Amino acid sequence: MYVLKMPLVIVTQVVVMLSAQYGRMRIGRCVQDGLGFLGCSSNVLSLADRKCSGRQSCKISIPDKDFDSTRPCNKEVKVYLEASYVCKSGTYHVFKYTVLQKTFHMSLGIS
Repeated sequence: MYVLKMPLVIVTQVVVMLSAQYGRMRIGRCVQDGLGFLGCSSNVLSLADRKCSGRQSCKISIPDKDFDSTRPCNKEVKVYLEASYVCKSGTYHVFKYTVLQKTFHMSLGIS
């Protein structure tokens, strides 16, 4: 039995999260008056990192139960996610192992 190891090189891009804030950081089209609730937010980089970093693509839908569990604002305030990321190129070496079997042919001579 022989084992043949063949390298496979894959070049791809992956998402790397840089920052993620969840809450109501400023007045916008949904909130025209601060009503004393502006500036309520949570740093959710670790949550966004787990959901997205190292992947070729990701999707975060708001509302999100993990982000909501940080409770950055009063429940009546509409919150949003503000995030930044970069796409990084990476080269991955994957080794494929193939098992080759050597076949022997034998002939038996009977006298």
